[in-house]
Amino acid sequence: MPELSQKIFHANSDFEFSSVACDCEVDVTHPSKGVTKYTFRLYPKSDIIYYAYIAGRGLVSKNKDGAFDGRAVLPDLLAIKDGDAKAVEAFIEQHGFFLPLDANEDNAIDAESLFCLIDRLKAMVALMSALGEPKTRYKQILALTLYLLLSPTVTIQLPNFESPFLTCIHDVWQVWNGVYPINENILRSEDVGYNVDEGYRVVDSVRPPETWLTTNEYSDAVGYESIDLSGVKASATYLFRNAVTAQPPCRLAVDFLYHFCKEVGDIKAWNHKGDLTFVSAPPTAAQFRDTFDEQLQSALITLAKNTLKTEIEYNLNGVVPSYDTETMAPSWRVEYLLAGLYFSVFYMRPKIELYRICANPNCRLPFLVKTTSSKQKYCQPACANAMAQRNHRRKMKALQATNEPDPIS
Repeated sequence: MPELSQKIFHANSDFEFSSVACDCEVDVTHPSKGVTKYTFRLYPKSDIIYYAYIAGRGLVSKNKDGAFDGRAVLPDLLAIKDGDAKAVEAFIEQHGFFLPLDANEDNAIDAESLFCLIDRLKAMVALMSALGEPKTRYKQILALTLYLLLSPTVTIQLPNFESPFLTCIHDVWQVWNGVYPINENILRSEDVGYNVDEGYRVVDSVRPPETWLTTNEYSDAVGYESIDLSGVKASATYLFRNAVTAQPPCRLAVDFLYHFCKEVGDIKAWNHKGDLTFVSAPPTAAQFRDTFDEQLQSALITLAKNTLKTEIEYNLNGVVPSYDTETMAPSWRVEYLLAGLYFSVFYMRPKIELYRICANPNCRLPFLVKTTSSKQKYCQPACANAMAQRNHRRKMKALQATNEPDPIS
C-alpha cells in the first residue's frame, strides 16, 4: 500500500504534492419507505496522482513527466452540485479521496457527512472570494460566515483513524449551543430620564463602550415565563446579556448578531451558497443601507476574516514543515488530500485572486480570476463567444419581430 502521507516540496510551482488514487462506488439503500440513503465505498489503489499549485491557476494535476494536464482540483470540487452523489464519485475517481484510507479495511462513508464536508469547503472559498470582490455583498458575507460558525460539526470515522475526523469547531458554536458555561450579568436599576429603569449594562465590542439592555427588551426577545432560544434574535440577546466571559472573537460575533437582529432584521436561516433569509419581510435596499452602518460593516468584515483564519489554520494541522536532505530545500508533509486543498486556499492571494461562477448558463463552472479583472464573467473565451452569439441572435430576433408588417393591415 502507498504511504498515506504525501510529500509537498518547492519546485517551479509554489508547492507540489502527490495523492493516492482511489476507486469509488455508491451504494443506494432504502432504510424505510420514501427514504433513500447513499453510502460511498472507497478502495485505494497503487496509482499515484501528482499535483502542483501555480499562482494564477490554483491547484492543478500534473503528469509524471512534470507536464500539467490542466485539471484544476478546486474548481472541480466547487462545481459539484448539492447532493449529487455521482458527481462526488467522479471527483474521487479523478482526484482521490480527501482523507487517508486503509486498503485492508472497509472504507464506507455516509454520503450526508461527505456532502457537508464539501459544502464547508465551498463556503470557505466563497467567503474568501466575497471578501476580495471590488463590490462588498454584506448579506452574502454574513450568510457564509454564519454557515461556518454555527453549522453542526461534521464527523467522519475511518477504520485507520484512532479518533474520528472533525471539521472546525468555533468557540461561538460552543457558546451558542451551551457547551461553555454562561455567567449571568447583574441586574441593575438606573435613572433613565425621569424614570428608574431596570436592565443590564453590557460591555459592547460593536458599539463601544457599553450598551444598556432593558429587562423589557430582554424578556421580549427570550421570553417572560420561560426562556425560548429557538430564534437567532433570542439566542443573540440571551448571550449578549450573559456571555460576559466569552473570548473577544466570540464576543464580537455575539455583539454583532444582537445589533443586527435588533436594528436590521431577525435572521431566520442561511446556507453555504450565501443565501440569507429573515423571519419577517427582509429590509429593503434603502432600509438596509440606513440601518447597516459603518460599525456593523466593520464588525462583520472582522468577524468574517477571523472565521476564515480559524478555518484555514485548523485544516492546516495536516501540513507539517520539514527539511529535505536530498534536495537541501524546505519541504512539507501533508497527511491527506483535504489538507492539500486547504493549503492551496492558504496560498491564494487575498484581494488579488478569487473564484467566480461562469456567467454562461450552460457552463456555470467556477474559475479563478484576478480582482483587477473585475468585469471578467466567463471562465474561458469559448463561453464568452457562446454568450455573445446567443445575445446577437436574441437581438436579431427582436429586431426582426419589430420590423414585421402588421398582418391585419
